[in-house]
Amino acid sequence: MSLSVIKKVIVGASIGLSIVLFASSDVQAQSRSERERELRRIQENARLDRQRTTRMTRQQSLTRRQHDNAYFQGGYEQGYLAGVSDARRQKYNRSNVYRGTGSAPNLGDPTSGDYIYRQGYLAGYEDGYHGRRNL
Repeated sequence: MSLSVIKKVIVGASIGLSIVLFASSDVQAQSRSERERELRRIQENARLDRQRTTRMTRQQSLTRRQHDNAYFQGGYEQGYLAGVSDARRQKYNRSNVYRGTGSAPNLGDPTSGDYIYRQGYLAGYEDGYHGRRNL
């Protein structure tokens, strides 16, 4: 082999090597920007999930309050009618089925529907027996 052929091979190899290195740095830069874009997408999705969870929690608490109010009002109405009936007969506590259940039914869970109903019933009974209406 002649010296000129060896020079051509070396120049060609160095050009090929520089192309490969340049291409690989471009690929690395592209993958870095893709990673950054993916990270931003993940962060945005996490932010949206937190907002959705907060919104759902607010809706659930509103729904819970509505249910609690419905239980209380149902108990109040029944207690009120029983109180009015007992007042007519002048027999306090005669039809009040919840008087003997204690102050903390259901192991004292103040969030249970039964507990809230009983509290409404007791308030309604007192109001009905004494001739007042608070609801």
